[in-house]
Amino acid sequence: YENGIYVPSTVLALKISNTLGCTVEDLFIFPKD
Repeated sequence: YENGIYVPSTVLALKISNTLGCTVEDLFIFPKD
């Protein structure tokens, strides 16, 4: 949940990372502030 709204992309990202054997962070490039 994000702000009370279900975000299926988050669940999808977790499933993908689990399937690929990597972390969610490996799937996305986060800007370094």
